[in-house]
Amino acid sequence: MISSWSFQKKLIFFWVTAQIFITGLTVLLIVGSVSESMEKDIVYQSAQIQPILNSAIVTPLIQRDYASVVSILKELVSSGSIEEIIIKDGNGSLIAKESVRLDEKNKVTIPPQIIEFSIRADGINLGKATVSISRVKLIETRSSILWNTSLIGIAALFIFYLIALIISRYITKPISELVVIADNISKGYFKTPEFTKRSDEIGKLQNAFQSMSAEIAKRINDLYLLNADLEKRIVDRTESLELAKDELTQKIDNLKLFGAVIDNSHFGISIADLKAPGTPLIYANPAFTRITGYTAEQAIGTQCRIFQDGIANPETMNQINLALKNKTACTVEFLDHHQNGEAFWNRLSIFPVVIEEIEPRYYVIFQNDISALKKANSEREVLLQEIQENQRLQSLGILVAGLAHEINNPIGIAITATTHVSQTAANIRKNAENLKGTELSDFLEDEEIAFQLIFDNLRRASDLVKGFKDIATDRSLDEKKEINLQVYIQSIQQSLTPVLKIARCKLSLDIDPTISIQINTGSLGQLVTNLVLNATIHAFDGLQNRQIKISGRQTENDIILKISDNGNGVESNVLPNLFTPFFTTARSKGGTGLGLYVSRQIATEVFKGSLFVQNIPDSGCEFTLHIPRH
Repeated sequence: MISSWSFQKKLIFFWVTAQIFITGLTVLLIVGSVSESMEKDIVYQSAQIQPILNSAIVTPLIQRDYASVVSILKELVSSGSIEEIIIKDGNGSLIAKESVRLDEKNKVTIPPQIIEFSIRADGINLGKATVSISRVKLIETRSSILWNTSLIGIAALFIFYLIALIISRYITKPISELVVIADNISKGYFKTPEFTKRSDEIGKLQNAFQSMSAEIAKRINDLYLLNADLEKRIVDRTESLELAKDELTQKIDNLKLFGAVIDNSHFGISIADLKAPGTPLIYANPAFTRITGYTAEQAIGTQCRIFQDGIANPETMNQINLALKNKTACTVEFLDHHQNGEAFWNRLSIFPVVIEEIEPRYYVIFQNDISALKKANSEREVLLQEIQENQRLQSLGILVAGLAHEINNPIGIAITATTHVSQTAANIRKNAENLKGTELSDFLEDEEIAFQLIFDNLRRASDLVKGFKDIATDRSLDEKKEINLQVYIQSIQQSLTPVLKIARCKLSLDIDPTISIQINTGSLGQLVTNLVLNATIHAFDGLQNRQIKISGRQTENDIILKISDNGNGVESNVLPNLFTPFFTTARSKGGTGLGLYVSRQIATEVFKGSLFVQNIPDSGCEFTLHIPRH
């Protein structure tokens, strides 16, 4: 009978029969495996219930808290797998019992798993526990799996039948798939399903269709990607153009700002192009016209005069040529002439500009009329010289007053001795006829002493006048001389002796005797005198011990001179203003406020050095003068 069936029916019959056998065997294996697993689970629960129950009820049993024991049993029974728990004491008396209600059918047909064990604590037997673990869930699960797998098996058989039908259509399926592919290609859908590999003509046709579809899909995908990339480039380019536009707008605004600043600048600004033939000016602002007199139209296109030795001052032109040769900046000041011939002082600055090149392309030229500044500086120099001269005369006046006071003593003694000699000689002449030899001898001895006294005091007065003359000459000429610093300061000390006596001050020197320096002696004398006189006037109010010290030492590059005192020091609010002109705290004592100002001007302008002051803790104040050797 089977032999008369068609190949398709035979294939379906054998296929369904094999699947029935496989499905039945699979159902049996699943049910057996699940039953065995659940049996093991019950055994595992039995092994775990003992330590759990023992640890939970030991304490209530020891405390005879049977209500807590009952509560614990209820919680355990309600967990699902335990049917009944019975707790008895060591004598077998019932302590607690909890159980779940089961169907009568289950009680008879499904016996539970029963375990018994003793409850102990520290080796003491507290009682006995009997636990019944339900097997109902095992049976129910086994029945449920059997039923479910049977249904699945039936469904599987139906599916296998359908598969058999599909296999039977194996011959017609490739043609259908080719038709679908062709239809999809016509609709623009190029994704093809995976075919069963065949080596016949149909397989070759399938491969050809797949290759064609894949190639078409690839070409179209490339077009899509190219289009997407083009769109992205357009978007990016649009954004970059927007940014470039914003940057260009900002740069234009900046250029307008810079142009406005340059056009309205107080300085004359012009620009020369180094690369263009003849190095012409390519820009000149309005201030250029105001300063030089040449309009922008007259200047632009002509060669700048700094490139053709057009400045009359040779030294200035040499500085500019050196800067141009080294491609550096420089600033010069020289007497220039306006277009109309009027002279003015010009401060001219040039600097190169490099724009994306190694060598400078442009030179920017700044010009500024500083005639008013030069005039003010000249007037300032004249005023400063007048101030210095007045200060010099003031200090000389103080020295003259002291000299007059000091010279009175030796001259007075000389006059007294002269008067005594004159009176004694008159007496001798009057009594010459009755003169004895001893009287003549006494007269001559007395005259010798008197003449020696006159000579000593007149020489002392001469020395005082000579010292004052030397100091006064140095102050008036202010010539540069090579001096020994210690010797020169000693001469100043001698000239200040009368003033120091009046002020009750003692001046001591501590100067390196090897220091020699070429310096303006008049300016140095004025500076030292000013600082010493300033100390005698301001430093010692209310003090008896008045010490002033001048110390000097040298370094490789500097001479350092310090004038210090042990006075009251300078108040903190006065210290910052100490070198300010016309600032004084002793106006009532004749102070002008110019002495320290002139001293600093001498230190900085004449000596090209520095002068500063500081308070010495618990020891007055100290002025420090730095004089460069070169």
